[in-house]
Formats: sequence, C-alpha cells, structure tokens
Amino acid sequence: MNPARTPCGAASLLGLAALLTGAQPAGAHTVPQGIERARDRTPAAPDVAQDIEALAQFHGPGKKAAARLAERGATILPELHAAMLDPDADPRKRMQLAVVVGQIGDASSVGPLVALARAAADQGGVRQAALDMLCELPVAPDAVELADELLGDAAESWRVRRKALVYLGRQRVEAARHWVEVYRADPEIELRAAALYVAARLGDGEALGPLVELLALPAPPALRYALMLGIAELNDADGFRRATPDWIRGSWEYRSALRWAEFRTAGEARRAELVRTMIASEALFERQEAARWLLEARGPQALAELAAEGIPPHVRAVARHRLRRAGFRVLTAEDGGVTLEREERP
Repeated sequence: MNPARTPCGAASLLGLAALLTGAQPAGAHTVPQGIERARDRTPAAPDVAQDIEALAQFHGPGKKAAARLAERGATILPELHAAMLDPDADPRKRMQLAVVVGQIGDASSVGPLVALARAAADQGGVRQAALDMLCELPVAPDAVELADELLGDAAESWRVRRKALVYLGRQRVEAARHWVEVYRADPEIELRAAALYVAARLGDGEALGPLVELLALPAPPALRYALMLGIAELNDADGFRRATPDWIRGSWEYRSALRWAEFRTAGEARRAELVRTMIASEALFERQEAARWLLEARGPQALAELAAEGIPPHVRAVARHRLRRAGFRVLTAEDGGVTLEREERP
C-alpha cells in the first residue's frame, strides 16, 4: 500500500485561516507577529522520554510537554501507551498521558484507554480522564462495555458514573436508553443531569421538560452548559430561546448552546457562516463540531489549513485531532504549512 499525500494550499474554501490569523488570504501562509511557532522542531526540544516524565507536572513544563507530544502525533503512541499503563506511574502523569493520546485521536488508543480505566480502580481522576478521552475517539464495543460495567456498579464513584453516561451520550449509543431510565431520577443531581443529556442526544423529547426544570433551579454552574446543550439538542434557535431563562443569557455557555441549536437545524449556507465563530469558540465542543463539519462538507484541505503554524493553538489542535481521527497523518513543512498523508486501503 502506498501512502497518498495531499498538499494543502494556503487559501481555505471559507477563508477561515485568514480570518483567524488576520492575514490576507494570499498564496503563502505567513505567521502573524506574536504567535509562537511550535518548539518541538527546534534542536533544543526535549526528546519524547523527557516530555513523558514532565507530565507529572500539571502546569508549566508539564503543559508544554503535553503540547509537544500531541504535535508529534501517532508515531509515538506505543511509547505513550506503555507509559500510561505503567502501574507505578504517578496518577497525574497517567491522566496527562490519557489526555495526550485522546488529543492525538488515533483509534488504536481505544484499547489502552479502556485498559487504563479498568486498571485504575483506586484512581478516580485517572478513570475520569480515560472516559473523557474515549469520547474523542471512534465508538468501540469494549469502551461501551466498560461504561456499562461502571454504570452498573453502585459502589463506583458518582463522578466516574457521570463520565460513563457522558461517554454514551457523546457517542449517541442507542443502548444507553436503559441507563437513562436508571439514572434520570437519581438523588444525585449530576447523575440526573447526565442521564437527561444522554436522552437528549438520543432524541428523546421527554427529556426537554426535566432539562428546563433543572436549569431553572438554578442548577449549579458546573451543570449549566450540559443542560443547555441538552436543550439545544431538542430545539431550534427560537425554541432554545423560549426554553431558557433570561438570567442566563449573558453567559458564554448560553451563546455557545444557542449556536449549536441553530447549527443543528440550519441549512448549509448558514452553517458555513456559523462555523467561522464556532471553530474559534472557547467551548471545545463547538470547535470539535465545527471541525467535523469542515472535514465532511469542505474536505480535508479546508480543515488542514487550520492545522498549520500561525493558527491559534486551540484551533490548530482541534483541526489536527479531527484529521488524525479521520485517518490522516499531519505533517508540518519547514515553511509552517501542512501536508496530509494517508494510507490507501482496499
């Protein structure tokens, strides 16, 4: 099998790269002043082993190491998986490793993440991180089985069970309707909210009333975005406005969920307009959905321009993740541009 290489021109079909960088949509991609080039290509960059060790620190060096590792992509996954599954590793390091492999977005990480969650029975934070990152990978039977096991264990932390519900909802697993019935009246408000979110993701209109009621309590701040996203799954923009209280309309969560309600029900022309805002949103969910739409509606070249150097890091990361998840290897050229490589399969 020969690799197929797709060169990515500088001019996006939507002009998004020029919009995000403030550059003119010319033939060559330039790096605007003030945006730092990725450092992992410089001679002084730490090697993979050093960066893995640095992940025991959540901030500073650890954060920079995680970014460099994610940039390296799928070629270093064997090393990341081995380090992540080391039972003697610092839990903080295992959590950060889970995040990195999720950001890389290769389907080969599903098994190691499931194994990590199973092995970390006494490390709730590690289990939660593994479930979070499984949301970023293609749905897989062993991951669904893991979520079912966790949800069926009454002794399991409610925080872990909430993550398991969110996984099933994000992946739109139809069999999760059983768990909706189990948890939609749970005494723990966060489990109730997660169950209703799953129901909304599966198109269950009966979840709308309870979602609106929980939001109007008012719900704790940590729950409001999930509740609004659930309401947005069951409404267009006008219906979303009617269903949400006035006092919440100044929040970024409200604006984000409102865009999602409109995006879901809009035509292609309006979606193309909304994507300009969504791809740069502070909400990861919006950026992910915008990247998914760009890939499906405009093709890999349109999304690959947003993976080039000079693009804001939070946009660049989600573009690269979506491309990797679609089976592309993202290669950075000396001029900062991007080339995609994918093996042709029969």
